[in-house]
Amino acid sequence: MHPGFHIRKAMVFKNSCKGFVLLCAGSLFFVLLITIFSLIGSLWLRDFPMNTVIRENFSLLVPLVLFSIFLSPVLGFFCSLLRYRRTVLLIVIGIIFYWMAVVVVMLFMSNFSVINEKLFNVFLLTLWGMLAYSFFALPVLIPLVLILEIWTRAKNLPYRQTGIPDQETKNFMTDVYRAPDDARKSYDKLSKWYDSLTGPFKKKYKEAGIKKLSPIAGENILEIGFGTGQDIISIARKIGDSGKVTGIDISPEMLKITREKIRKESLLSRVELQCADATKLNFSDGSFDAVLLSFTLEFFPTKEIPVVLNECKRVLKKYGRIVVLSLSRRKENNAVLLYEWVHEKFPSLADCRPIFAKEMLSDCGFEIADVEELSLYSLPVDIVSAIKPG
Repeated sequence: MHPGFHIRKAMVFKNSCKGFVLLCAGSLFFVLLITIFSLIGSLWLRDFPMNTVIRENFSLLVPLVLFSIFLSPVLGFFCSLLRYRRTVLLIVIGIIFYWMAVVVVMLFMSNFSVINEKLFNVFLLTLWGMLAYSFFALPVLIPLVLILEIWTRAKNLPYRQTGIPDQETKNFMTDVYRAPDDARKSYDKLSKWYDSLTGPFKKKYKEAGIKKLSPIAGENILEIGFGTGQDIISIARKIGDSGKVTGIDISPEMLKITREKIRKESLLSRVELQCADATKLNFSDGSFDAVLLSFTLEFFPTKEIPVVLNECKRVLKKYGRIVVLSLSRRKENNAVLLYEWVHEKFPSLADCRPIFAKEMLSDCGFEIADVEELSLYSLPVDIVSAIKPG
């Protein structure tokens, strides 16, 4: 369970109380607004039963307050659960609240006889409720939920700048628990469909990662987790016949697909592919000018990430470059929380998680050169460039 959830859970009662106060205030303003409109209408209507209308309008407060009691825990829960962009959701909850309130009040005032009416009449009743909300409640509710959103905004939770979670903060970055053999089998099964499933979403980010890597002719470059070879082919084209790109991946089926792509591109002489473990690179110290990890590092268990990065540092030449393109934990928004929840509950669907790539590289002794912050459907993505010190 994410530790931030426990903090928000502790805030639910306080937020529910605030929600109750504001919803009751909204109910009162709602009644005052329709009363004001009634008063304005009475100026043009003779014998307008103003006293009766006012009494009936304020009688709405009883069911509205009852609905406030019912809805405020729901409102408090969502205010505590979410951190950013909650206003739309709160307004939707408010719409449901006022719609339910008006419908129930109309049922109460009609002694529930409307239930025996035709369905069309019930539809007209609900339509009237929504129109009543649109004209009277919405101008009141929006400022109220904005106030509630500001009052209950959770402060950003701290995380260790080192990025490697300790015992107290380990859950700020969720972990990967899938065994390597299970991962290998999964990627073998997905290999035929991998380009169709991920290609359209990751293409521009991978191209940005290659641009950040800036391969030049004659260089010796390593890519860890080459997948179906999109980046391998791009690098091979740039390094020329005097250069070489080496790729490692855990999936034999991915390797077969990549090798066939490279053969069709007539680039076999520039590429070497291996099925290997990134925690134990089978290369000599200082073998490569640059290393690329493109949407790869976040697939490793947390305890193995420093091992992988230290291996990368070992096989890099002095002042060698490393580029890590990954989902980022630098910002905790609703998309990140939802993605991490899916990752924890359904790891076979979301088999990686956002990480602190910049901090982790720094902890492993790399000098951070540049961080480019991007977004993939509201999920933060970072392209971190770093240098191995001399």
